[in-house]
Amino acid sequence: MADRDESKSRILGASIAILTRDGLGGWTIDEVARRAGCAKGLVNYHYKTKTELLDRSAVELLRRRRGTRLEALSNHPGGSTLDDLWAVLAEDVRSGRFAAAISLTASGLPQSPEPPGDGLRHAAARALDVPTSALPDDLVLGAVLDGLELQLLQGMPLEAVREAYHRLWLGLIET
Repeated sequence: MADRDESKSRILGASIAILTRDGLGGWTIDEVARRAGCAKGLVNYHYKTKTELLDRSAVELLRRRRGTRLEALSNHPGGSTLDDLWAVLAEDVRSGRFAAAISLTASGLPQSPEPPGDGLRHAAARALDVPTSALPDDLVLGAVLDGLELQLLQGMPLEAVREAYHRLWLGLIET
C-alpha cells in the first residue's frame, strides 16, 4: 500500500514539475512516466485518463499555492508579513507555478476546485490587525493577487508591480 501511494505521489509530483517547467504544451503522459521513473502503464493504472491526472495536478497546484499564501500571512504579524506574501507571489511567477496554474485554469481545469472559503481574508486580517470586514472576501483578494502575478508574468517591471501591491494593501488598511 505504501509503495502504491508513493508511486501515485511520485507521478503527481512529476506531472506538476513538468507543468511548472514546460507548461501544458510540454506535458504528456510519456514525459510524466519518464520524469516519475516508471512505466507509462503505471501512470495509466493510477490515473485512468489524461484529464484525471491533469485535474488532480491542477487541484494540487492550486492547493499548494493557496497554502503558501496562507503560510506567508501566518509567519508573523505586521508589515513584514506583506513582504513575505510578496516573496511568495514573486516566487510563484519565477518558478513557473503561476503560469502552470493559470494555463490549467484557462483550459477548464480543475473540474472540481476546492471552494475558496475565507482563509486568506482572515489570515490577512489577523496579520495586519484589522477587522476582517475591512478586507475583500477570498475570491476577490485571490483574484487581485493573481492579477499582480499576471502583471509580473507579462514582464511588467518588478518594482512597479510591487509598488501596486503595497498601494493595494495601504488602500485596504486605511479604509
